[in-house]
Amino acid sequence: MMAGAVLLLLALLVLAALWTRGLGAAALLASLVLLAPLLAAIAAPGSQSGGELTLCQLHVRVDVAVQEEKPGLYIARLGAVLQPPDPCHHVLAAHASGHGSRIVLRVEAESPPPGTFCVQVLPPPLRYTWSLRLAEKPEEVLVVVHDRGSGMTCSGVVRLGG
Repeated sequence: MMAGAVLLLLALLVLAALWTRGLGAAALLASLVLLAPLLAAIAAPGSQSGGELTLCQLHVRVDVAVQEEKPGLYIARLGAVLQPPDPCHHVLAAHASGHGSRIVLRVEAESPPPGTFCVQVLPPPLRYTWSLRLAEKPEEVLVVVHDRGSGMTCSGVVRLGG
């Protein structure tokens, strides 16, 4: 939210500079229209953040929007986009859960056996969404990918700002 306050202050300074340069009400109104989406995002309740990781050859993008339902109850909407590196890698399942201030995203994947020839084309990304109830505001998303083909488990953390 600190970044939003800085952007709002910057927007107000730009508007003040336009006004003092004598550009008048038309320029001020045009500037407000252009800044409306920014101001709406800053004033919107809740927060949103996310990040990207590549684990066990699987590219993972997570986005989290958090709203405080009431004191001590947060609703986190987690969106995940999983991008296998080629059509021979498969995502078998994805599950999300909340634990304290951490969201855990577990992905079961399967890579092809060693020596398998696979066309080097990106398959369509897989999109998942979850709505989680948490007692604390989430601070991070732990992503755990278990590759059944290789037996490897890879993990990484996306820290949430705001």
